[in-house]
Formats: sequence, structure tokens, C-alpha cells
Amino acid sequence: MILDVLNKIAATDSTNEKLAILKLNANHTNMMDVYRLAYHPRLQYGIKKIPYYDIQSSDTERTLEEALHLLEKVIATRKVTGNAAIAMLTDYLSSLPQADAIIVERIIKRDLECGASATMANKVWKDLIPKQPQMLASSYSEKALTSIKFPAYAQLKADGARSFAEIYGDDVEDVKMYSRAGNEYKGLDNLKKELISRTKAYREVHGAAMVDGELVYIAPSAPKSALESMMGEQDQKAVVLRSESNGIANKSLKGTINQQEAAYMSFQVWDLVPTKSIYDSEKSSSYKVRFEQLESMFEGSQRVLTIENTLVNNLEEAKAIYKNYVEQGLEGIILKNIDSVWENKRSKNLVKFKEELMVDLRIVDVQVHSKDENKLGAVILASDDRKIKVRCGSGFTDTDQIKVNGKWIDIPFEDLDELNRKRLWTIKDQLIGTIAEIKCNGWVAAEGRTSNVSLFLPIIQKLRIDKTETNTFEEAFPDAKFAFQEV
Repeated sequence: MILDVLNKIAATDSTNEKLAILKLNANHTNMMDVYRLAYHPRLQYGIKKIPYYDIQSSDTERTLEEALHLLEKVIATRKVTGNAAIAMLTDYLSSLPQADAIIVERIIKRDLECGASATMANKVWKDLIPKQPQMLASSYSEKALTSIKFPAYAQLKADGARSFAEIYGDDVEDVKMYSRAGNEYKGLDNLKKELISRTKAYREVHGAAMVDGELVYIAPSAPKSALESMMGEQDQKAVVLRSESNGIANKSLKGTINQQEAAYMSFQVWDLVPTKSIYDSEKSSSYKVRFEQLESMFEGSQRVLTIENTLVNNLEEAKAIYKNYVEQGLEGIILKNIDSVWENKRSKNLVKFKEELMVDLRIVDVQVHSKDENKLGAVILASDDRKIKVRCGSGFTDTDQIKVNGKWIDIPFEDLDELNRKRLWTIKDQLIGTIAEIKCNGWVAAEGRTSNVSLFLPIIQKLRIDKTETNTFEEAFPDAKFAFQEV
């Protein structure tokens, strides 16, 4: 039974073991369809709550295959909607064996509850779940800049977790917030309510909409002292905590984010696109029109924040904006053509400016700390095209204790930093295959190696469970020239 397989997958924390179990059962009757119906983004069932039903109380006995057909061909296509759809679903659930009814419930909830979702499904059944549509920026290079036509927009480069919010209706269940890998962020109902109310008028004209941006954690302002209140001092401005945003976004992906963390999660946004321009090949408006609509839509919002944007007339003005951001400790800018339409690819109409280079690589091996066998020492990383391979031991943290009332106490395991060496060593097997963001100052030819290069001064920044693919050498270093030789 499929539920038995899912329970076996859920019982292990090892990603490799989960994948092995799923591959072993890939040909199990209906297994592929169960995954497709649970995670395909275009299959929306419109049922907010599983209706009450009595197991096998119906006079008719139905199979899981019949229930899957109902979901895909009747409910998802809107042939039957509202109370009629709920009544039909109730009847089907009542006529199924209990294990199969549980599978149907999980499909409707879009979560098979086993820790092996769309990303892993595509490793078993190639392209079963379509990759999340996304417009990405090109890396900085002299060649890339030739595609930018001035005047252009110089926008602050956000430093959070990418999210694509698709708004289909006026209920929180009608809003799906996806990562770059197509996994769904959970527990962000306050953000969803803001997106619903602010996009309502737009959706009445254009239909369902996608808002593109990054999730960032914003710390609450420090409370004013009595003296400050008497003097009329303003509250301190909230500050984006870059180190925390990614970790809390990861909690949202895992479904473990708490209410306080969710309350301070904001959405920095830069694009607004009708979903029919994403999924149905309808040409979008120019970026200038889209961004102006976005600015007007979220003006004054405290949760959905339009990204800082400056119109520049030449490259010198763009570099000045970039320099100003870098001096503030910010990421840099994205230079954008104002007349570009939305496109599902790495676009020549967007060019990244960054002081230091960021490269996404996959962890292929781990090494123990030379002075403590209970800690991670370094990770070995590689690009999926195998042209970059590097050892990285910098950027990890060692803080395991805090001082409370003059005494040092251990930090609870669940509160250790995401990059804590002791924490990572306990989950070392799960790290293999994970994408990590690495900061570096360029690439270097590795002595004695001609099939790949290394990185200059690599420092790990964060784990990117929201990503499934690394950068290629060409993406990371578009102006580089190196004569790679196949092994």
C-alpha cells in the first residue's frame, strides 16, 4: 500500500534513504500519480477543509485510482465546485479503504507528510513536477551590460529567501508561496492576507497574479525608554537581519516556523505578473508598467515592501547607486531594462552587481574537525557541471554556550546556529547533496588539475534547501576563460 511506503520514507531522516525507498517503489501502482497530484502547481482543488466522513460507510466501494481521477479530471478542472464538490469528495472518501482515504486527504493538503516532496519526485520520475517558473538575473560581465538599455532601473538586491506568491482567490488557502525549488512556504498567513487584500482590485481585471520577491526577517524595533518618550524620540527603525532571514524561511519550508517568527517575516517585492503570462504564454506588460502597478498596490504596507528602486541614465549613475548600497553593508543592485517583458529564464534584461561573488555549489563530502571529532571541519563542494570543486572550512560557527546570570549554559540543540559545527556534524549524512551558498573573490586554477577550478577565499554563507541546482562555471564567471580537459 502507498501509505505504508510513505510511512517508511517518513521514518528516516536521511535524504539518501528517503530517495532509495522512493526509487524502490517507483513502479508501485498509482505512486507516480499520487506524487503528481499532490505537488503539481497547476492542480488546484479549491477545498479548504477535509469534510467529515465515515470510513467505508458508502454503499459503493471505490479504489484509490477512481479517487485520483475525481481530483484531477472533475474537481481540479472545476467541472464540479463548491458544496457539490465537497459532497462528491465526502462520498468518495467514505467509500475508500482508510489508508487510501488518508492519501487523498494528503493530496488535497498538498503534503504527503514524508519529507520527500516535489524535488525528490523529480529525481525519481524526470520532470514529473514542473520546475518553478522564474525570471533570473544574469551575472555581471562586460558582455551582459551590453544588453542593458538606458534609462534603466537600479534596484536594491534583496538578501533573503526567494518566494513566488501566486494569488488565486480571497482565502489564505488560495495563496501559494513557493521557493525557487517549488516547495511551499507554510505558516505565513498574515503575509497571505495582505497579498489577498492588496491584489484584489488587480485580480478582478487581470485574473490570478504572481508577486515575486524575497522573504526577509525584520527585527522588532527596540522599545523607547521613558526619557525618549518624554523627548518625543522616534522608534528605532527596524533592521533586516540577513543572518536570520534564511534560517527562518527554511523553518517555514519545513513547517516548523512559530507565530512570533512568522509575525516579523516580511516580503520585499519587485514584480507583479498575471499567472496567465507565466503559465499560458500570454505576453506581459513592460517592466515599467508592472513595477508602477506594484508600487501603487503596496504603498503604505507594513508587511509587503516594494524594493528600493532608482531610475539611472547611464552606467556611471548605476555604479554610484551600487557603491552607496555596498558602503551600507547591503548586497548591491540589480540593473533592469524598463521595457522588458516577463520570461521564464535567466534573462539578459537583468544584470547583478555584487561586491563579492556568490556561487551556489553542492556539498559532496564532509570532513571532521581536526581538533574535535564531534564537530564539522569542512565541506567539499562541487558544481553540477563538475567544473568547480573546492574545500570550504570558513564561515561555520562554534558557539555552543551562552552566559546567563554569570553562568555558562549549553544552547539547546534546536537553537544552535544553522552553520554550527557541532550541529552540522550530527546531521552530516543529510548534508550530502545539499546546496550551499559560497562567498568568494573569484576562481583560481587548482594546481595539477585541468578538469576543474577552485575558488579564491571561499566562505560558506548559508544552506539553500530552497534550491535544487548549482551554478555552472559559466553562470558564476561569465567572463572567465579556462581550458577544461575531460578526465
